[in-house]
Amino acid sequence: MADKVLRVCQDSELPPIADMSDSFIYLAYDTLTLYIGDTKYENDFVIADTMPTDPVADMYYILKSDGSVHMFTDYTDTLVADIENPAQIAILNKAGTVFFVNAAKRHLNINDRTLVLPFTVGDGYDLVINIPDDVKINKNTILRYNEDKGYFEIFGESTGITDYSSTLSGVRSDSVSMTVATGNIHGEVVLSGEPDNMLKILDDGLYAAGDSKLNKSDYDDWAARVENLREYVRAKSDMIEAEINSLRADFDNALLNALETKYDQFDTALAKYDDLYRRLRELEDNSSTT
Repeated sequence: MADKVLRVCQDSELPPIADMSDSFIYLAYDTLTLYIGDTKYENDFVIADTMPTDPVADMYYILKSDGSVHMFTDYTDTLVADIENPAQIAILNKAGTVFFVNAAKRHLNINDRTLVLPFTVGDGYDLVINIPDDVKINKNTILRYNEDKGYFEIFGESTGITDYSSTLSGVRSDSVSMTVATGNIHGEVVLSGEPDNMLKILDDGLYAAGDSKLNKSDYDDWAARVENLREYVRAKSDMIEAEINSLRADFDNALLNALETKYDQFDTALAKYDDLYRRLRELEDNSSTT
């Protein structure tokens, strides 16, 4: 047996605060207003089918299954209140299932019953809102999701819904001209009128005539390849010149070293040549005197 009693009613049916009893918890299902005794409860609470397996500590849980109110305190599920009348369980179900936790980017505003998104359950799980009934936009307009077609349909006067085509206008850029008329968006490609323009508009799309002309992108690529080849040839030429100079220096050094080792032989050969030349001169002189 719980210490308190839960009364579920409309906001207009709540008793005056002076008449509220400390032994009662009052829930106005149409405004989601909760009173603990004569004090308005400003913190979060949950309306759920059953008690979750991982309840939040010190959170009020109002169960639609039997109208009981629970709180998870000190790792214990504590029964706080029983519903005043079993007939009020049907009224409780009109409040729907409400899970909301105040956070920086998601919460349910109790005052105007506005759900501010994004709303996620845990890490990476998006909130899925299932609306079995029609959503009333105003008293004469209904929003209904067509599962067969896969999109929403609006029925009624659609009062306050502006025709988007009247709020949009086309814009022309350097390449595309856009127009909006009677709900249709139309775009046209803008072509330059220069006589050497290769682009043509055919029935199946744009066509660039294939000839010897190069577009700027291809030309830039070709020019870059030529410049890279020029730099490669220049580098190779400098390397070959350096190798030739190195070989020339090595050859000169080797020749000098070889000549130095044969110096004595060259000197002896020259001495013999001088002696032979002297004898030849003597023979020539003798023959001229006889």
